[in-house]
Amino acid sequence: MSDAPILVESDLKLLEQASLSYQRLRQEVGKVIIGQEDIVRPALAAIFCQGHTLIIGVPGLAKTLLEQLASNDGDDYEGTVTKLVELISTPDRTHRKRIIEVLANEGEEVYPLLISMMEDERLAVRAAAAHTLAYLSQTNLPFQPFDSAENRAEQITAWREKLAAS
Repeated sequence: MSDAPILVESDLKLLEQASLSYQRLRQEVGKVIIGQEDIVRPALAAIFCQGHTLIIGVPGLAKTLLEQLASNDGDDYEGTVTKLVELISTPDRTHRKRIIEVLANEGEEVYPLLISMMEDERLAVRAAAAHTLAYLSQTNLPFQPFDSAENRAEQITAWREKLAAS
């Protein structure tokens, strides 16, 4: 008689679900962080184990971007989009093009989140959200992040109406 554990059907289904979830997560992270498998794989292992990891490397390896994405719980779509727009709003332009590509892959689903971020109290975030929305939607409506809150509200309403009509 063998002492090997017996896997039942429910165990196999659970393992299959975990494997598929890991593959989807790796694929999504791979849309943002390209060519860094040596960093991504151990970081994902730490996330799955609810542990910690220290990522060390030269500038430009997307360490900060990986940390920003990993700090969300995976189910927080709005939080992830917010973090990506916040990264766009920083002076560091290293990953800006790639982040916009990632948001473009989301399609129109991301538009309402970008519009809501145009109401953010932080000027840089408002400007980054508006620029990203204009670029992704190929819409040329005015938005002046320096304007008064009342004028910005009118501009945001025009954006909402235009995109709803599209």
